[in-house]
Amino acid sequence: MRLPQCVPIRHDAPPGIADALGIFLIVATFVAPLPQFFVLARTRSSAGVAVATPAIQLSYGVLGLCTTVATKWRTLETCAHSAACTLQLTDALQQFVSACTLVALLLLVVSLPPHRTRAHGALAGSTVLLLGAVVVAICAVSAAAPCSAASLSFAQATSAAASLGAIVAFLPQIYETWRTRGRGSISYLSYFIQGLGCMVVMINMVVNNHDPWTVWMPGFVAGLGQLTIVVLGLGFLCRDRGRPLVAVADGGASLLQ
Repeated sequence: MRLPQCVPIRHDAPPGIADALGIFLIVATFVAPLPQFFVLARTRSSAGVAVATPAIQLSYGVLGLCTTVATKWRTLETCAHSAACTLQLTDALQQFVSACTLVALLLLVVSLPPHRTRAHGALAGSTVLLLGAVVVAICAVSAAAPCSAASLSFAQATSAAASLGAIVAFLPQIYETWRTRGRGSISYLSYFIQGLGCMVVMINMVVNNHDPWTVWMPGFVAGLGQLTIVVLGLGFLCRDRGRPLVAVADGGASLLQ
């Protein structure tokens, strides 16, 4: 398997579709989890939320950030002295924002009942610490030998692990939604926004970047998993309330829980 390649620094490149999409994704990444935070704070419960899903989301998000750091290390060094190339780092900024929100979400989930247990707290804490160690390691290797075989091999490993995580991340939440029949403190609005975002990114990869299926397939599966949670959960809510699916979606507040 070929190693990832270092991304060359663009000099005086005009903003393009990828840059606009990157800025949109940064904003969307911050906005999308807000309904989930709102529901958890309002209900003071994390029932119906599968702890494994935000933990795996955080893992593949941070590992994807590690891949970006390794392949864009020279750009990071350049941008540290000039803001002119900031648009070249929108993907890294989006991944960083995603990691921060997922850390906060994971810690909030395990701080509320029924997941406020020693085991769940240990899982969340160890996940954050381990991923922090991986970030430190990739930064150290990249700083010592930018774009070397060692750093690119590291990037290849984190990229493969991130792809695997994206594929399986939402299986625990799909099972939990089925088990609880859609009840609990889960925000279907958050999952809808995130699933839609994954599909937008996938379409950009296929149409504009002409990426091979191995690149866009993990994100597509992740988006499909999130939209499956939405359809499954709203289907249970419709059955319980005796209303059609359109009526539930139009209710607005019903999408929040």
